[in-house]
Amino acid sequence: MRSKTISLILVLILSMIVLTNFVTATNIIAISSYENYIKLENNKLIFEKHISLKNTGKNTIIPGELHFKLYEISDKDVKTIPKISNLASTDKYDNDLSARIVTRTDDAEVIISAWQPIMPQFEYSIILKYEMEFKPRGILFHNIDFPDEETTIPIQSSFTSIEIPKKYSVSYAPNATVTKEDNYKKVEWKNINEKTIEYTLIPFPNTKVHGATLFWVSLIILLTIPLAGIIISELKSRK
Repeated sequence: MRSKTISLILVLILSMIVLTNFVTATNIIAISSYENYIKLENNKLIFEKHISLKNTGKNTIIPGELHFKLYEISDKDVKTIPKISNLASTDKYDNDLSARIVTRTDDAEVIISAWQPIMPQFEYSIILKYEMEFKPRGILFHNIDFPDEETTIPIQSSFTSIEIPKKYSVSYAPNATVTKEDNYKKVEWKNINEKTIEYTLIPFPNTKVHGATLFWVSLIILLTIPLAGIIISELKSRK
């Protein structure tokens, strides 16, 4: 079984400005809410992130730039640069924010500029949207793994939701809530770090172990039983 891992790493707000005394970033800012909405559609993953930055310090701050590093890792631990398109970012008032992509050797970096001052104990919300090309691997079962996002500032509350077309069965999604909607299956995690989903075109229940493992083990057993019967019959006939 081959899987594809989408690694999304939230990096330090590099250009944050504190409008008084200098203090460390972890002492003055937190991500109060981090919501990640994903759709699997036509060999691509559509992302929409809702990020609320909270000023937990005593002084007004300006976020500056948020940097997201994106890369993919296959089951052979090969890191590749994802193809990103339709990048856009706004604040909660639907004002456009500057967003750009910087591509390096082994990853791509999405950079958002947010120069709105945040007063102490106030929040500033950002929405980030982009699409990523996705070609699932595997014969019958496909995996997507979302590792723990590395961040230099604390995330107080997180939520991730992924929607897959209704033609698929969700065969494995630990620590997740799986629901059926009209046109898709929805898998949701709340305050869970590492997130994994396995899906298949085969009608298959959501189990506590990988569906691919159950399927292939069951198939081997079904093929072995008749063969064992033939061998036993042959041995009896020789007596």
